[in-house]
Amino acid sequence: MYKKIFILGIFSYFVNISFLASESNKPEIPKYKLIFLGDQYVGKSCIINSFVNDTFTKEYIATIGLDLQNKEDYQIDNQDIHLSLYDMSGLEKYRALIPLYIKNADIILLVYDVTSKDSFI
Repeated sequence: MYKKIFILGIFSYFVNISFLASESNKPEIPKYKLIFLGDQYVGKSCIINSFVNDTFTKEYIATIGLDLQNKEDYQIDNQDIHLSLYDMSGLEKYRALIPLYIKNADIILLVYDVTSKDSFI
């Protein structure tokens, strides 16, 4: 009885080790951090929602502080990549947060309204 439990224990140990080894051999998917900055009402959230969800909505819901959406399984030149899209609030009271989130950003996109000169940062 004890031999069977011991053998099963060793078998499950090696199965788990081989499973972990096969997981580590997978190529890591590159991850990119994109930050969308701009004044309020310029369409940052609409751009991100259109890209991530393939939908467009005309309703405006103010972003409070920060909104994060991920786009996984996105391909560029037949290579999968993972995108983290940070939607920064355009309200002035949240601008102090910007330096905290732009750290280690791969891409920073400045969004503005072409019909409003005041929206250009």
